[in-house]
Amino acid sequence: MSKSIISLMRLASHEQVTIYLIEQQLKCRRFFDDLEHIGLGPYDFEPNLDHLILKNVELDDGTDKTYNQYSKILDKHSKQMQPEFRAIERQAVKMYNELIALNKPKATKRK
Repeated sequence: MSKSIISLMRLASHEQVTIYLIEQQLKCRRFFDDLEHIGLGPYDFEPNLDHLILKNVELDDGTDKTYNQYSKILDKHSKQMQPEFRAIERQAVKMYNELIALNKPKATKRK
């Protein structure tokens, strides 16, 4: 009995996918911020994964307050990021943990 390729592949967890999305958004934000800093921006076509990230960490309530908190966290981590794979991954994990911490007070209020 042969196994399909899909059954042999280990699928990424929800957390891994979210961290990957954050990594990509951090890189995009840093790249476009750097372009703007040298006078080549702003751009209307900057990729935006914000909604997916907020949805994955259950912070998609649609309020300006939540988006502003998210945006401040994203800006902070994109500015701290070094152009090295592990450094980008570390910033993404730190940002993920901050976003999860933002959601904890909301989760306790629901109960």
